[in-house]
Amino acid sequence: MDKTFELDLPTLSKLNFYVFVPALLFIKILYADISLEQMLNIILFSVLHFILLLIFSFLLFSLSYFKENRKILTLGTVLINVGNYGIPVILFAFGDSYIGILAVIIMVQNLFTFTLGPLILQREKNSFRNYSKELIKIPSLYAIVIGFILKGLNVKLIPQIENPLIILANGLISLALITLGIQLSRIKIQKNLPQISILSILRLSISPLLAFILVIIFGLSGILAAILIVAAGFPTAVNTYILSLEYENDYELASQLIFWTTLFSAVSVSILLLIT
Repeated sequence: MDKTFELDLPTLSKLNFYVFVPALLFIKILYADISLEQMLNIILFSVLHFILLLIFSFLLFSLSYFKENRKILTLGTVLINVGNYGIPVILFAFGDSYIGILAVIIMVQNLFTFTLGPLILQREKNSFRNYSKELIKIPSLYAIVIGFILKGLNVKLIPQIENPLIILANGLISLALITLGIQLSRIKIQKNLPQISILSILRLSISPLLAFILVIIFGLSGILAAILIVAAGFPTAVNTYILSLEYENDYELASQLIFWTTLFSAVSVSILLLIT
């Protein structure tokens, strides 16, 4: 489709980012069957999983063979594509009743992406301040927070507000998959076999294995545990490329990591869905 019509990727990405994803997250959280205790467990789980994976990957990629590309490899390991990739997978595999679980993971991932992400890629004193400003511009965070507040207050939307939001939410899957396909089709394939292989193993195998261990430690079970494990095995986030391009830090390698982990995840995520 992109080859024929030359679709405008920035416009599609902005529609996803500013309109469709926030609408879906807000609606699904508002009507999701998720308790405050579950939400806190998901937050603690996601934070601990991120920190442990960050430490492990940073130490591994500090070895002399990987040290030159350490920053982008570390970032590519810990940042997960829970948006364009994760939302359609969870909706198809588990149903829209459980999208609230993924919404909490998205919230944690966005916080880390736009705070620790820039700090990993550069050491400027004002980097945290600059990206703190960017963080407050993320509409999904507001949609998540407002959704949980209204849910806690047991607020019901009037049809004039609810129906348009539902229409937007239902349009996300198609647009997200088209956007992801265009992003992948524009990546230039190069040879970085050792780095790609190691990172793919970490992102698609070690990460869900770590999630499985944490699920046992937290005493979680059922659909919640399954979603946490499957989400931990999603491919490298597109935000990895966006940040690397912004800071001119191995952005070509970042694009390779996104392409190959997404390609390999067709098999690995399918296996995770079967065994969880």
